[in-house]
Amino acid sequence: MTGEISLKGAVLPVGGVKEKCLAAYAEKLTDVIIPKQNKLDLEELSPEVRNSLNFHAVDNVLQAASLVFGWNLNQEESENLLKLSLLDVNKMSKL
Repeated sequence: MTGEISLKGAVLPVGGVKEKCLAAYAEKLTDVIIPKQNKLDLEELSPEVRNSLNFHAVDNVLQAASLVFGWNLNQEESENLLKLSLLDVNKMSKL
């Protein structure tokens, strides 16, 4: 995954999704994590490429981390972790 996240953990849209997916396909990767706001970019891919990859569209960094590290967080656990990380960001911004 390449991309950008906000200080609050939101996954922001990125450019070049088609090219990144083609590179993943060429390297025989099986899973690609993309920002949810980039889902429409997948329409630019050929059916062969789209059907060969598993796409995971995420809204926040915890969803991405859960996929990468195999965490099995339920909705409540995810929300609690996001709240904790936001508290840390708020503390750091006051320094």
